[in-house]
Amino acid sequence: MKRSLFPILVVHLLTLQGTWAQNEYNITVALDTISNTLKVQQHMQFQNKSRDTLNQVYLNDWAYAYDNKYTPLAGRFAEEFNSSLLLAKDKTRGTNKILSISDKNYDFLDWKRLEEQPDIIRVQLRFPIYPGQSHQINSTYEIKIPDAKFTRYGVTKNKEYYLRYWFLTYAKRKDGEWKLYSNKDLDDIYLENTNYDVKLTSPLGYNIFSGLNVDLETSFGGKSVIGFSGQHRTEFQLILTKQETFKTYHTKHLTLVTDIIDEKLPEYKTALIVDRIAVFLNENLGAYPHQKIIVTNTEYRKNPAYGLNQLPSFIRPFPDEFQFDIALFKTFCGDYLKKTLLLDPRKERWILDGIQTYMMMKYVDTYYPNMRLSGNLANVWGVRSYHFSEMDFNEQYPFLAMYMARRNNDQTLDTPADSLVRFNEKISNSYKAGVGLKYLAAYLDDDEKVDSAIKELYRGALLKEVSQEDFLKLLESKSDRDISWFVDDYLTTRKRIDYKIKKVEKSPDSLRITIKNKQKNAFPMTLFGLKNDSVVSKQWLKDLKDEATITIPNDGQDKLVLNYDKIIPEFNQRDNWESLKGFFFNNKPFSFKFFKDTEDPYYNQVFFVPTVDFNVYDGISPGLRFNNKGLLRKNFFYDFRPAYSFREKSFIGGANIAYTHQLQEKKLNSITYGIRGNTFHFAPNSRYETLAPYLSFGFRNPNDFRSNKRRSLTFRHLIVKRSGEATIETDPDYSVFNSRYTFSNIDAIRLMRWSIDGQAASDFSKISFNLRYRKLLRDNRRFSFRFFAGAFIHNDTNSDFFSFALDRPTDYLFDYDYLGRSEDSGIYSQQVIIAEGGFKAKLDYPFADDFMMTANTSYSIWRWIEAYGDLGLVSDSDFGTKLVYDSGIRLNLVEDYFELYFPVYSNNGWEIGRPRYDTRIRFVVTLSPRTLFRLFSRKWF
Repeated sequence: MKRSLFPILVVHLLTLQGTWAQNEYNITVALDTISNTLKVQQHMQFQNKSRDTLNQVYLNDWAYAYDNKYTPLAGRFAEEFNSSLLLAKDKTRGTNKILSISDKNYDFLDWKRLEEQPDIIRVQLRFPIYPGQSHQINSTYEIKIPDAKFTRYGVTKNKEYYLRYWFLTYAKRKDGEWKLYSNKDLDDIYLENTNYDVKLTSPLGYNIFSGLNVDLETSFGGKSVIGFSGQHRTEFQLILTKQETFKTYHTKHLTLVTDIIDEKLPEYKTALIVDRIAVFLNENLGAYPHQKIIVTNTEYRKNPAYGLNQLPSFIRPFPDEFQFDIALFKTFCGDYLKKTLLLDPRKERWILDGIQTYMMMKYVDTYYPNMRLSGNLANVWGVRSYHFSEMDFNEQYPFLAMYMARRNNDQTLDTPADSLVRFNEKISNSYKAGVGLKYLAAYLDDDEKVDSAIKELYRGALLKEVSQEDFLKLLESKSDRDISWFVDDYLTTRKRIDYKIKKVEKSPDSLRITIKNKQKNAFPMTLFGLKNDSVVSKQWLKDLKDEATITIPNDGQDKLVLNYDKIIPEFNQRDNWESLKGFFFNNKPFSFKFFKDTEDPYYNQVFFVPTVDFNVYDGISPGLRFNNKGLLRKNFFYDFRPAYSFREKSFIGGANIAYTHQLQEKKLNSITYGIRGNTFHFAPNSRYETLAPYLSFGFRNPNDFRSNKRRSLTFRHLIVKRSGEATIETDPDYSVFNSRYTFSNIDAIRLMRWSIDGQAASDFSKISFNLRYRKLLRDNRRFSFRFFAGAFIHNDTNSDFFSFALDRPTDYLFDYDYLGRSEDSGIYSQQVIIAEGGFKAKLDYPFADDFMMTANTSYSIWRWIEAYGDLGLVSDSDFGTKLVYDSGIRLNLVEDYFELYFPVYSNNGWEIGRPRYDTRIRFVVTLSPRTLFRLFSRKWF
């Protein structure tokens, strides 16, 4: 029998911490609602619990994170294309004006903000703090409260206050080093166990809530004065509301204060749910050590239960009771864990998230065992035929964990939280951690073993320092099987789980099955035998690191399925089954579904969606798009887009077939090879057809997924055929070999993108360089710069069709979304594509068959109104080398998607005074839904 680590863990923690006193904060704070400031006087008692002598201490000053656009918080916002803090006015920003920092004798101490982390303060002490000794710091400072629109903490438009991380705290010191974590909107401040004594003075008329205990309530001089205290806490919130938005619920185990409320639910039902959650957490984790817990809707909105339950209430498919229960449980459970388990919340967050997700799955299994992922929609005609309508609610967790793995964008569970991309930080890694615990429990054939480890961790480490190693030791102590695969692979690597049934040999009394581990790793797998869709056999496959043949009894199974219960987060389940009825039954039938669906391993899924294309010559062209791209990405991808041109009375469209090979832990992260083709009309009664085999390499930093730096190298051979009534100055059929290397690094503050492009055809070859740079300046104005240089290596053409274009490329590679690519007058000829020369005015020297070098700049005047200027040299065999320039006003409504250009002055003179000025206005417009979708989804990946 395995020996319990619970007593050992308790003794270990008491040995480390039991002899030391707590840090203590005495805070007197006054709220000024006119200036939105907090005036603070604070006494901070620090206990040196280390074995080191300290000559300096560090303070967390997370309120300063809102001060400017160059703090770590602003930098994280920029990485996620969130410009709210970057463009904010000073009156909405937050900051901390420190008036003094002194020791217990009120002798001033030297202090300095860290250069790269200005929300961390280093304080130089006058006298060292020896192990076991305490030291007091006094501070006086004034907090400017930020607008709540940035992180949901701060002051709202209604002058209500949600205050968190607003006061100075000692940074955590552990293992001989300071844990200097900046505020990055992760709600993960790392603090010692602390005793608090707080006195708040505020205007009358506010309802004031906190997780601390209320010791004093009075008024003085027309002000409200409230005293709070709390022992053995980490951090706390202060919430001041004008309305009675919070309610208090008393249960046997604790008192809950919350504003997560559903007014449609009867009060008695809400109380029953609150009591049920409190009992569940008490039984499955342990007793909460404080009298009261505050659970806010702000916290839930920052980290909701993602899924269909986020839809607007009028189309939400879940019952009101379930919707409320899940929202409250997730936030309640999260707070329950964070306020009691003193783990490193940034580097060991997977434990908190994993236990939270595991508890959510267990809670739903207990009280809502029949709840489907699609809720009530599962029974609606037109929906119930989709595979996702058959999925249980808890199947969303492995599905969303796998979503990022299929994009080759998953990260290890032990990745620090501030290094996770947004989707992983908010969703995938939390779910992967919880699913991993569920996988481990299934492998041990007893949920109680994992449940027991979680309980012992919680109860043994309650309000005491604990680590990942402690949790893993507890899991190992509960197991009678080797779980090194969980510790060494699932937790710390990105290795995939992917098995397939390779071959089955059937005899009257046995089945001889060859199973292949496609990833050659140590993850265990389950094999089920089914008869009439009922399970008749199950066994675990262990230590199968390549390929093995096993023999099982023939109990009349008609189907063999790997991972039938889908507990294991497997990378590809489409090859997991084998029918024993004969070869015919192993052929998957086709299934046609509108839009998208989750993967159904028993069908070849084809998805279709109506499309509408438009250009001047084809007009509005309806069509259907057929592809195999479901909600999870596939390595092999096809996309057929037939459409009908009513104007030309003919079929048009395009197709793309590709395969992507994903590589892990390497700078080269993807190799894609495929072939694509298109056919549309480029002029009235004139059609073009393109066919292009291509090979593309994608590069990124394997150690920094949050980095927006991307590199790509692409080779393609474009074959073009043109036919029809249009006048064509060149051979209508041609081919071009094109290679291009591209580098990009884009966020909300700056954009840097450059590329080198080479082209070779029978009549010409050329090379070009394109650079684009954009910067958000300190005064919130934008500066943009673009440089283009291109030269022909040889040119035997007799027209400008393949020449460099100054203002409107001919697009002989058919890369650009022209609405009227052959128009030389009218509104469609005024569409501008910022490529090659990038000019906006139409000059007398529109092409260059020798070389071209141009620079395009713009600068903000006010909001989205900018001044632009272009300058360049063009060299052509007809007119020699010319200096060209233009300038004007740019309305940058949505950059790269919708812009207007008004030329003012150029080589032509004053453009604004020339006839028909309206025909000189140029515009940029993007109608592609995919391009627009990337504008809104880029922050997640």
